[in-house]
Amino acid sequence: GLSNSPIIFTSKNDDSIGQAISGSTGAPPAGDYVNALTLGEASSAGSRMEYCRIRYAGTGLIVEADLTNPIRNNQISDAGSAGISSQPSLVVEFELKNNFFVGMD
Repeated sequence: GLSNSPIIFTSKNDDSIGQAISGSTGAPPAGDYVNALTLGEASSAGSRMEYCRIRYAGTGLIVEADLTNPIRNNQISDAGSAGISSQPSLVVEFELKNNFFVGMD
């Protein structure tokens, strides 16, 4: 995404973004859907994660491999279990810069 046009990942029950979906509750709980994104495939190692908003996921982002680009300028909110998760046995290095976490215990 871009600073003035972020990419938004959210629950189908979040009516505050886009238009209401039939059957939506309009008020998703934290962790309303399983996981937003997994970075870790060989093809995603050079991917960028910038200016994204991840809302109401069980885990906002799962990192499963080395990343050559930092994860930066993102906002992760109302996650059910974790904003960002990694498995130390799989991940050697990734960098976080200027990320914001809100609404998580």
